[in-house]
Amino acid sequence: MEGKEEEDDYVEVEEEITEELFLTLELNEYKGTDWVSSCQTYSIIGLETPKPMLQLDEDLFEGTYEETVGTHLLFDYANITPENKNHLKPTAMTNKKIVFKKVRIANEESTNES
Repeated sequence: MEGKEEEDDYVEVEEEITEELFLTLELNEYKGTDWVSSCQTYSIIGLETPKPMLQLDEDLFEGTYEETVGTHLLFDYANITPENKNHLKPTAMTNKKIVFKKVRIANEESTNES
């Protein structure tokens, strides 16, 4: 019976530990254009894999992780007012980025014909 009381004293507690990681996304093929902001839908999958995928509208991109040159500072532009526009403070920083390159998906018929 004493063993039962000891068991009750030890309660297994599972804690979920959440780690926040910031990174930047790089689309060199579209540098200097506003094409990305005109996209209606986007999806990122496989962030935990070595080659994450990004879909912007109908276009598909494969990414690779890289270190940045120096530290990238990230700012929250959502709370900008005319009074504080010259006093932005960084909200996060990172030294990791994902460089995405556009990929084309070949259908099975075209790969079998070759």
